[in-house]
Amino acid sequence: MKELRNRSEELLRGRAEDIQGIPGDDIQKLVHELQVYQIELEMQNEELRKAQVELEESRNRYYDLYDFAPIGYFTFDQKGLILEVNLAGADLLGVERRYLMKMASSRFVAPEDQALFSCHRNKVSESKARQTCKLKLVKRDGTPFYAQLESIAVQDTEGNFNQIRTAITDITDLKRAEEALKEYSGQLEEKVEERTRELQDAQERLVYNEKLAVLGQLAGGMAHELRNPLGAIKNAAYFLNMALEKPEPEVKEAVEVLERGVRTSESIINSLLDFARPKPPALRKLKINDVLKEALSRTTLPDLPATPNAAQEGNVKVVTQLDETLPTVMADPDQLSQAFGNIILNAIQAMPEGGELTITAEEWHSDDAIPARHLPATLSLARREGREALGKAGGRSPKSEIRIQISDTGAGIPKENLKKLFEPLFTSKAKGIGLGLALTRTLVEGHGGTIEVKSEVGKGSTFTVKLPVG
Repeated sequence: MKELRNRSEELLRGRAEDIQGIPGDDIQKLVHELQVYQIELEMQNEELRKAQVELEESRNRYYDLYDFAPIGYFTFDQKGLILEVNLAGADLLGVERRYLMKMASSRFVAPEDQALFSCHRNKVSESKARQTCKLKLVKRDGTPFYAQLESIAVQDTEGNFNQIRTAITDITDLKRAEEALKEYSGQLEEKVEERTRELQDAQERLVYNEKLAVLGQLAGGMAHELRNPLGAIKNAAYFLNMALEKPEPEVKEAVEVLERGVRTSESIINSLLDFARPKPPALRKLKINDVLKEALSRTTLPDLPATPNAAQEGNVKVVTQLDETLPTVMADPDQLSQAFGNIILNAIQAMPEGGELTITAEEWHSDDAIPARHLPATLSLARREGREALGKAGGRSPKSEIRIQISDTGAGIPKENLKKLFEPLFTSKAKGIGLGLALTRTLVEGHGGTIEVKSEVGKGSTFTVKLPVG
């Protein structure tokens, strides 16, 4: 101000001669106007001083808000160097603010997200619009955290867009909550699917049991109604055999047809009665291998050799792989023999042009990776003795079961028929009433076991029966 006054006085002395020629009245007017201008200038100066104070107060408030904001604010140049940062931003990175100036921001970005961070900065610089991205940052001490970046390009003092302002928010808790929610959602879907399957299985089982009840009543009634006329036919055939000493060949053949028909009808009636009124199993200790051999002896392959593991009967080869160290089970030998016999008969009938029938029996435990028959005999015995010792000591012995597999190399079962295979009255054979496998399932489940089948068209089928040990 003093310098400005001195310059004004010098200019005024240079114009002193011009002022001397001005009339007195005009000088008084000029002085008055100058006084008015002086007052106006003083008022303007006062307003400027107030504006300056308000501006300083506003700037201080801005810096306070900037520094103490809960979100980290950063200003980067085009190379990614940190130009400005607030206290929250410095705290996010675990570094004092004064040490962050001119430091490369990329050093706080996780290696796997470096390319994403570079792409984010490029998009901001090119578009001049607000851009958002989520990535993983790393504190100075190496602690990682997830962050959300919201960035926009800003002008520098020369009006060039060569700076980026970024707001960084720690979203680690949100990210963990999202992951937990996603995991819980997946578990919930699995539980819903599992529960749905259980309900579907229960419904199918209920429908199956209702069918069994209705068919059982029908089968029982039909069996009793058919026994009387069948008995008459059987007696007539027997009488003809007794009465005709030397019958003609045609008559003899007709009588034999009658007898075969009676035997077939009796077999069907017995199946109907077994299905209609299944008896509870008469349990006793037995060896599964003996039951399997008995079932084989009742089929069309009666001549099993005593020692070899393979036999040839007609064009079907029978292979048995029976573990001789199997523990005994509590079961009804007649019912299991009937169940295994039905499966064996189906397997043989599935190979009209020949093939291989394989029967295996082995012990499995809930903690076994492989069955006992694939281990050396001494190791298998040691494992069983160890389980027995564990049981005597009060520990929990793994659940044990015997698995019987009956496999054939026949035509296989179409996929659409697998679910209906154990339903009563379902059959794909020209002869048969579809009760064999339904009865087999009932007998196996009556022993606390399960039965399942796997099949591939053109390669054959495998029936697996699982029975608990004890």
